[in-house]
Amino acid sequence: MPAPLKWFPFYVDDWETDEKVDSLTLEEQGAYLCLLRWQWREGSISGRPADVAAKLTVRSARAQQPRSHRIAIAKRLLRQFFVGTGDGSGRVVNRKLAELYAAQVGKSDKARRAAMLSHSQRSANADASAEHPLNVRTADAEGSRSRSRIRSQIQQSLSSVDEKPKPHGTPETVAGTR
Repeated sequence: MPAPLKWFPFYVDDWETDEKVDSLTLEEQGAYLCLLRWQWREGSISGRPADVAAKLTVRSARAQQPRSHRIAIAKRLLRQFFVGTGDGSGRVVNRKLAELYAAQVGKSDKARRAAMLSHSQRSANADASAEHPLNVRTADAEGSRSRSRIRSQIQQSLSSVDEKPKPHGTPETVAGTR
């Protein structure tokens, strides 16, 4: 079953400062990351060192280590970083990763529910708007008429100011005679 989350949080500071991780070789650190990714996708991993060793097989023939070496790494990683699921299945989990997974799935589910609620509210609002459509032409025409009315009132008031007789010698009359 594919994981509902296609990513997992990687806390670099936690990784770099963890004494148990620091005691691992680079090869073991890579194997440990491989097991964490496996758990993230499947929810748990096999607790059998042979299954884990098979998972740690490298595709490159040059980089391939003997099976006994991979089993030794698997045993060490399982012992140091994983605990049984407690359901008798022989599966194990990294406790911290299991907690992070549960928290992230919870956040994802909460966000999904919020999005669905928001969508249904928008759909309901759209349906309500469809039942009572706004006549855009009428509203626009009324807006244009009111703007026209305001313009004409302004023009009338300005023209009435222009019609008043000006006393002789004011700057407007002098300027107008040139």
